[in-house]
Amino acid sequence: MKKLIILLISAISIATAPIKAQNCDVLLIPFVQDNIDPLPEESRSYLTTKLTQIITQNGISAGEGVGQFYLAAKFTLLSKDIVSGSPVMITQKVNAALSIVDYFGEKVFASVNIELQATGTNDTKAYINGLRGLNPNNPKIQEFIKSSKEKMLRYYDDNAVNIIKKAQKLADTKEFEEALFYLASIPECCKSYDAALAETRKVYQAYIDYTCQKHLMLARTSWAAAPNYDGANEAGQYLSFIEPDAKCYNEALALYNEIKASVKEDWKYEFKYYDERALERERINAYREVGVAYGKGQQPKTTIITGLLR
Repeated sequence: MKKLIILLISAISIATAPIKAQNCDVLLIPFVQDNIDPLPEESRSYLTTKLTQIITQNGISAGEGVGQFYLAAKFTLLSKDIVSGSPVMITQKVNAALSIVDYFGEKVFASVNIELQATGTNDTKAYINGLRGLNPNNPKIQEFIKSSKEKMLRYYDDNAVNIIKKAQKLADTKEFEEALFYLASIPECCKSYDAALAETRKVYQAYIDYTCQKHLMLARTSWAAAPNYDGANEAGQYLSFIEPDAKCYNEALALYNEIKASVKEDWKYEFKYYDERALERERINAYREVGVAYGKGQQPKTTIITGLLR
C-alpha cells in the first residue's frame, strides 16, 4: 500500500499537469423534444444526429441523460410553396433557432438563428433535406459553438465553488453518485479544478468505503445462509463490486479466500487486486465514471427545456 501511495504522489505531477493544460472540454447534451412543431415526428432521429454532429465536430463532448447544458432547436415555418408537377414538390423556408439551455439554472445560455431551405416530395422529406443545412462547418454555427463554449467555461469558473459545496452536502447524506456527478462536470482547465479533484478523491473514497461495507455484509449473509457452491456464487457477485482501495478490502479478501478454499477450483470468481502500475489519470477516470453513469441514468424534465424554448 505504501508503494502505491508513493507511486500516486509522484504520478500526479507527471500525469495531471499536462492533461489539465490540454483538456478544456465541457459536456453538451443534444435535446430533441417529442413534438417539434412544425417538424414531422419522422425527422426527430435525424435532428438528433445533426445536433450531435454540431457538438462533436466543434470540439465538445456530446452526452446523454442529465447535465448542465443542452443544445436544442426550435423551428418556425417562414413560408411554404407547393409546386405542381410529377412529382409534386414542397418548398419551405424554415428558421432553426439553436439554443444552449442551462438546465439547472433554467435559462437560455446562448442562441443563434439559421435559415433553412427545405424541399422534398412531402413534408418529412422536405424537412430532412432542410436539416442538412444544419452543417457543423457552417461558420455561423462554428462561431456560435465557440463563443458558447467560452461562456460555459466561464460559468464553471464562476460557480465551481458552489458546485463543490453542493457535492459535499450530497456526500454527507450518502448520495455519493450524485455528488460525483456534479464534481465530474467541472472541466479540467477551470481555476477551481484542483479543489474539485481533491474533493472528488474524498467523495470517491467515502463512496467505495460505504459500498464495500454494504457488499461485504451481503456476501457474508449469503455465505452464512448457504455455505455451498450456490452460496459462494451469490457471495462472489457481491464481492466483485469491492474496490481494492476500500477500507474493508482486507476483510473482503479474507472472506473471498475462505470461500475459495471451501469450494476449491469449481469457484470461478476473481477478486480485484491492487495494481501498482495504475496512474493517477486512470484513477481520475474511475472517479468520473461513477458520476457520468449517474447522469446517464437520469432523465431530464423535458418541460424545463421546452418551456425555455417558447
